[in-house]
Amino acid sequence: MSAGAGGPAQRVLARSADWGRAPSAHNTQPWEVTADGPDTLRLGWHADRVLEVGDPTRRDLFLSLGCVAEALAIVAADLGLELRLVPAVDRASRIAAVATLHPRPDVSSVGDPTPPDASSVGEGLPPDAPSGGDARFTVPELVARRTARGRYADPPVTREEVASVAGAAGLADGVRLDVLPDDLVRATLLRADRWTFEGPATGELRDWLRLDPGDPRYVLDGLSDVAMGLNRWESAGLRLALRPTPLAVLRRTGLSRALARSATTRPVGTVVALTAPTGLPDEAVLALGRDLLRTWLAAGRSGLSAHPLSQLLDCPATEDQVSQAAGGGRSPYAVFRLGRPAQRPARSHRLTDG
Repeated sequence: MSAGAGGPAQRVLARSADWGRAPSAHNTQPWEVTADGPDTLRLGWHADRVLEVGDPTRRDLFLSLGCVAEALAIVAADLGLELRLVPAVDRASRIAAVATLHPRPDVSSVGDPTPPDASSVGEGLPPDAPSGGDARFTVPELVARRTARGRYADPPVTREEVASVAGAAGLADGVRLDVLPDDLVRATLLRADRWTFEGPATGELRDWLRLDPGDPRYVLDGLSDVAMGLNRWESAGLRLALRPTPLAVLRRTGLSRALARSATTRPVGTVVALTAPTGLPDEAVLALGRDLLRTWLAAGRSGLSAHPLSQLLDCPATEDQVSQAAGGGRSPYAVFRLGRPAQRPARSHRLTDG
């Protein structure tokens, strides 16, 4: 029997169907969570699940790891445990953090919308400081969360509603949820979508698309046609268009612009950016991922869903424009649509399903 079998760490690991619902770029699910003793978890990542081209700074990687850390904390709270996370990133060893599990002093507070302590690294808190568990959200809310890439119902989300979501999420000091100006989104989104199909990361995107239900990985990871809201013909067209030879023809003829135009649902609606001080270390970006998941869960309580627009930060030209909107000394670390889905979005697949 392995060390720590039946202890707090193993109890949390056994709930992978719940904490595995954490979001990640392209649904790569890069995390590796292992027990390191009876009450300690080690959080790392798999090298083959890193977006080498599309995520050169590893921003998306560490945000994803922060999301799963928050999901682990939610599951731990459901088990009557408090998760205390110490981010300590070692890129060479692919280690991101260590988490210790402790009995909660007041298990009746599980699901209480008011957290006992700040649980993310922010201004005034060193990046290696341990962060406490947060019972702000529940496992049912975590499992119910969906990414909604389709049309949003009117009216659009207001600035007041965005502020309410930010307040409910309990963002760390120095972290803000900013509404991007409509004219900025109009000026940058098509260019960023074109970059998706014309830039260096197109092949990597193709590797993570799951457009064929017969693909063995269709039910495991990546972006499925159903999760992206594509109908049968749209899925077949995209599958054909992204093959190397047809894609080269589209690029030469300029028809990739038409492909880009259909990449993001219009009207886009309200687009927000999660911003924080520029130049955060890896540990602080990981902690920011916890803020990101809490933001999306807080939105869910108000009937709202999110749709990441990471291409606005992945495309160098549009990243500059969006960063300027964040103001001096601040940077956007995540950008996403926020709205009320016109139709219930599909559930994306996970390695930990069933």
